[in-house]
Amino acid sequence: MKWLAFLAVVMSLVGCGSDEVPPEPLEPDLEDPATRANILEKALDLAKLERRGEPGEQLWHAVDGKSPYSGWAKSFFSSGQLKSLNQLGAGKLDGFLLQWHENGQKKKKGRFRANEEEGKWILWHSNGQMQQEGMYEVGKLMSVSVWSPSGEKCPVSQLDNGSGVVVWYRPDGRESFRSTYENGVEVARLPTVSSDDMTFSKKTNLWYHDVEREPFSGRLSDQYEDGAPKGEVLMSAGKKQGRERYWHPNGQLRMESHWRNGQLHGSLTEWDAEGKVLRKEYYAAGKKIANP
Repeated sequence: MKWLAFLAVVMSLVGCGSDEVPPEPLEPDLEDPATRANILEKALDLAKLERRGEPGEQLWHAVDGKSPYSGWAKSFFSSGQLKSLNQLGAGKLDGFLLQWHENGQKKKKGRFRANEEEGKWILWHSNGQMQQEGMYEVGKLMSVSVWSPSGEKCPVSQLDNGSGVVVWYRPDGRESFRSTYENGVEVARLPTVSSDDMTFSKKTNLWYHDVEREPFSGRLSDQYEDGAPKGEVLMSAGKKQGRERYWHPNGQLRMESHWRNGQLHGSLTEWDAEGKVLRKEYYAAGKKIANP
């Protein structure tokens, strides 16, 4: 009986141990000079790696190797400044990735699992300010917080279970573009430009980007000198679409109108700096109509 009781205890311990999940690998401390030097010494230069295999199934190999590569890979800017360090396993991105801006500031860090982003990823602006902190699940961005280069948290960027909008900034603090996500996957990317970069053609009745010389699709946004919003509207193929808004310098909404295919369509309301309504009109296909 004692032997049976002992055997039962042993079997229960073995059973518990078999269900244990192996711990996540610890992130290397690359701030430690010795640790970084050791990794750099062992890492293979990215220029000495190549992808082999069918599209969608390609694996990283050393140029002179036969088997898929496992280990650290490194890359550098033309200036010699370290650009990236990342781990590969069996030819796939598997492990930690760290990137730097050319000025030496950290740019990105996160972890891959079999070519898919997993867990927490952090991005930094080139001035060292945090840019993004996001959580990934099997390569899908499920939640995110975003900050401008000045450190202000973005009030627009928000993902609800992987669906929503993420704002990207230029180094000077202006918006660069907005990404739309659905179920953790980016499905659209609209650039943000100011009216100073745009020209309206009376010949075609379209808005053009001064650099690309093409009808603009994206978000037109202007700010006052202090960074406060001045005006915004979406455009598609050079035509205003949806809601257009302008603000007074004190932040009070100045005008709001609605557009469809480049024509006023819906209400147009104008306010003074104290919020008093100055006028309200209604349009249909560009023509003013009586109150609906």
